[in-house]
Amino acid sequence: MSSVQTPQGFTFKMPLLKKQENGEQVLVKNESYLQTLKNKDQRKRLVHEICTFLDSSQSVQEIDALRTENRKLKNANSRLRYKTKDWALKKEEYENEIERLSGEISNYLNVTNFWYEESELLNSTEKRTTKEETKHVSVQTEGVLGQEKRTVATQTDEDSSRLTLNGRRSI
Repeated sequence: MSSVQTPQGFTFKMPLLKKQENGEQVLVKNESYLQTLKNKDQRKRLVHEICTFLDSSQSVQEIDALRTENRKLKNANSRLRYKTKDWALKKEEYENEIERLSGEISNYLNVTNFWYEESELLNSTEKRTTKEETKHVSVQTEGVLGQEKRTVATQTDEDSSRLTLNGRRSI
């Protein structure tokens, strides 16, 4: 290993040779790498430029900005993951609630339709029975009373003269 010292006092260790299994050393095949290491002035200049850049306030600011940006991105990613999970749960809850409400509405509609049909049936049977009773009463009273007109007094049984035929009361 060869060591290179920077003007600031840093020492870098760089491998120049590789060892084979039998212990013999073999030169690194990369010629440009060897030429760079052989040329002391060029090596010193490169090390100095690297150290100057690393020590410069611009690089420190860039590193801090990149770290800050990375932290912001990680936080945003975490929030998005949480919101995505939260939205998925809420979506499932909303879908379940919609399904439940649809079922309730369907039940209410069925009950409403049932009672509507029942009331229609009751109304139609009441109308029929009322018409039949009216017909029946008018047939009974027509023959018995003759051509007498009906009045409020005869309708409300306030008339003192009541006729009873065959055990039935007639108006």
